[in-house]
Amino acid sequence: MVKSLIANWKTTSAGLTMIVGAAVHMGYALHAHGLTEQDCTGSLLAIIGGIGFIAAGDANVNPPTQPKTP
Repeated sequence: MVKSLIANWKTTSAGLTMIVGAAVHMGYALHAHGLTEQDCTGSLLAIIGGIGFIAAGDANVNPPTQPKTP
């Protein structure tokens, strides 16, 4: 599993950034004014998206090539 995370370092770092950002936002909202439904929903969606990025495996995916024109 760690080898997969290292091979997919771009999506892993994007996922971790989303999760950390959501946690910081939730903590700040809790400290500043208490959690609202919008804070919880946004943070939960960002955490789920971050988990999706971490689970994504794109190290072996090549971009599509243009067909050769005669």
